[in-house]
Amino acid sequence: MNFKLSLIGFKIEMARPKLFIGVDPGSTCGIATLQSGSRSPNVYQFKSNIEAMFFVIELANDWDVELTIEDARLAIKTAYHARTQTKAKDQGVGYVKAYSKEWEAFCQLRRYPHRMVTPNYRITKTSPEYFEQLTGIKTLKGEHHMRDAAMLIIGKR
Repeated sequence: MNFKLSLIGFKIEMARPKLFIGVDPGSTCGIATLQSGSRSPNVYQFKSNIEAMFFVIELANDWDVELTIEDARLAIKTAYHARTQTKAKDQGVGYVKAYSKEWEAFCQLRRYPHRMVTPNYRITKTSPEYFEQLTGIKTLKGEHHMRDAAMLIIGKR
């Protein structure tokens, strides 16, 4: 779809369609895609971040992509969380922070426009029932990574 034509020193390029991509990094990575002008996203879940990154590369061959990535490094830790979290849970958060760093490096290396956003649990942690009402997509209870990724990009134009 990428078309270039040169006429007397002028270069004409056809614009590629825009695709918004939401990423919920983790050991199970959630990806959601939303075409510009569309209302309902497509959701995917991958067993590793590497698989998800290759999927994004494939999408970028045909689309102008813009990524929104949930960044655990930006999360604000409150006194309540410090008292209630276990050491094991803290270690899990450490891994997610590393995944966020990998995604940021990936976007910079590939020169994809991206935004690293703070986890907002009021927006991303939705129930399967509410998500189905909002998007019309039925998901299982364990597929929260897909829902979280989709909630990052819903409403983009």
